[in-house]
Amino acid sequence: MIRNFKQILEKARNTGRKKLAVPAPRSRRVFQLLKEAEKTGLIIPVPVGALDEAIAMAQNGDVDLLFQGDAGMEDFINALTVKEAGIAERESLSYISLFELPSENRLILLTDTLMQAFPGIKQKVLILEHAIDFARILGIEKPRIAALSTVELVNFNVPSSVDAAVLAKMSERRQLKGIIDGPLDIDCASSRERSLRKGLESPVAGQVDIYLLPDIEASYSIAEVLVFLGRRILAGALMGTKVPVVLNPRFESSYSLLLDMALASIRV
Repeated sequence: MIRNFKQILEKARNTGRKKLAVPAPRSRRVFQLLKEAEKTGLIIPVPVGALDEAIAMAQNGDVDLLFQGDAGMEDFINALTVKEAGIAERESLSYISLFELPSENRLILLTDTLMQAFPGIKQKVLILEHAIDFARILGIEKPRIAALSTVELVNFNVPSSVDAAVLAKMSERRQLKGIIDGPLDIDCASSRERSLRKGLESPVAGQVDIYLLPDIEASYSIAEVLVFLGRRILAGALMGTKVPVVLNPRFESSYSLLLDMALASIRV
């Protein structure tokens, strides 16, 4: 099982360099990142004049990976999800943010932290399926999943608590792989002791691999708080594409983007 970012980089390097299409690179940030990724042994950069050309190369199998580069996020996602591109459908996309837990020598996954603003239950199922598949790439065969809400009991006035209960029952009936419990608030999910203190006997409390966040307001905020206040290193993976795609979120550091490329590489 992969337990830290160093192991992710090692695994990616062991798979060999991947051809990375980069549409119209122009910023110093992107050029420096490509230089470092090439030096590290991860990629062979393939600069392309236009976004549509880069997507066509990925679609035709001329490159292994596709990078957002200096393209705007909205323009990039729009270009990926037009029917003619054949790369993805917007409703099928989700984003996973990974963080290290050094004290426990393991990784945790948060999702969806970027793509789907207020997913319904059907989209949450898809988001979870993406995260479970990705966890397996990391060697987590049966991930423990916390479906988070603001409460730990079903409250019909809190839709995320109802969704979480449905997902937990689907897991119990083996409609979803992994062990899902919910609704859980963050303190119960992160600590078995606090869970028991509230009278909950949870199979995932204190050992969660995947945190399913209820919406983009919660998930994006938690990811940014961990990065900027918690001083945690972040890595991310876009899911739901037919070709591994590396985004360029502006709040990610150069090292985080290097890890993003490594994560995309091990999915090829």
